[in-house]
Amino acid sequence: IGSGKYKVFLCQSMEDGKDYAMKVYPSDPHNTKKFAHEKYFLEQLSHHHIVTFPHQLHKPLSQAQPAQNFNLLFTEYAPNGTLLDLLQWNLPLSDKIIRTYFR
Repeated sequence: IGSGKYKVFLCQSMEDGKDYAMKVYPSDPHNTKKFAHEKYFLEQLSHHHIVTFPHQLHKPLSQAQPAQNFNLLFTEYAPNGTLLDLLQWNLPLSDKIIRTYFR
């Protein structure tokens, strides 16, 4: 569903059937630090307009797959895109849309 510095894939939980975004970080020291930093901030955020870090998927995959060479970060899937997507493709925004995002 996305690519940039890190690849992002759409995945579905086998436990609850919900869709999640899975960001893949190579597990070298630099990327492991970035992974830990992003994971920490996602765990701290709590707002209905910000995707959340699903704590039920918090179990480290390294326990199940000790030979892995990457870290995985799962977040809620935002099927309608991000606020940045909205700003880039739908300018100018109506007052109604602006009030929806900035209450």
